[in-house]
Amino acid sequence: MNAIREAVSKLLAIVAELTTAYPRKRFTLDGRLVGDIGEILVENAYCLELFADMTRHHDAMAQDGRLAQIKATMKQALTFSADHIPHYYIGVLIQTDGSYTEVFNGPGAIAW
Repeated sequence: MNAIREAVSKLLAIVAELTTAYPRKRFTLDGRLVGDIGEILVENAYCLELFADMTRHHDAMAQDGRLAQIKATMKQALTFSADHIPHYYIGVLIQTDGSYTEVFNGPGAIAW
């Protein structure tokens, strides 16, 4: 039991560190951590501006005004909501060393 308490404490410290560095994201441990990390990686690499609040279907805006949905995984599959096709879709696979590989970068209709 102590191992879990210590690990959770360390995870929360990492979340606090990430939130301090990137205050627009929450980096919560409840399933959003990988997604938030991916959004920050993509924002910086693709010159996007993440929306300040969570929005449905799109996470950021490109310099040319296109809306983009960003998805990240550390597994083998990426998805987006079946009830909406994003204008633009960027999917990345995050590696265990913190780097990432672009899986898809293009119109949402093609990915759909």
